[in-house]
Amino acid sequence: METSDWINIITAIFLLGAIIVSLVIGLKSLHQTKNIQKRQSRHTLLKEIVEWATDVGDWRSDYKNVAKDMLGIKDKRKQQLFLYAHIVEIKESFMGMRGRNQYISEVARIFDQSLQEAVGMLRGELEAYIGFLDEWQHAMADAIDEGVDDKQENTQEANQHEQKLDQYVSAVMKESANVVTRDIG
Repeated sequence: METSDWINIITAIFLLGAIIVSLVIGLKSLHQTKNIQKRQSRHTLLKEIVEWATDVGDWRSDYKNVAKDMLGIKDKRKQQLFLYAHIVEIKESFMGMRGRNQYISEVARIFDQSLQEAVGMLRGELEAYIGFLDEWQHAMADAIDEGVDDKQENTQEANQHEQKLDQYVSAVMKESANVVTRDIG
């Protein structure tokens, strides 16, 4: 073998080595890119869960304003009508979220069990509250027709549902923060 043959063989080996190194670097880069995209996707989905829980919790501030407005109404019948309209509004608002609630439950499946359970508990309490509001709406309609005030008993039950909703919103937020902490670590 001549020197030029050895030079060609060595050049071919170096070229083959360079191709292999380039392939390895390319595959590693592709893997890292996929991991980054997966993390960003998880972050986006987790953000949707947090926004949903925030939206569920935000109605409370609106309710407090309505309660203050109602105190300014002196006529009992007008108070009942005002409260009735508000009950219908809350119920319809939460019923309108049912599709989103289902979506969030599906999204939560990609995360750990504790977040799935927190989302499930909040969703379950929302449904229970919608059922209660529906019953209260009908009771209020009857009370308005009969001129009776049934507000006290139902207000207490509404407060219990609202406390549970607040508790479950907090649980979703806490579990979401735990997921972020685990993903970072």
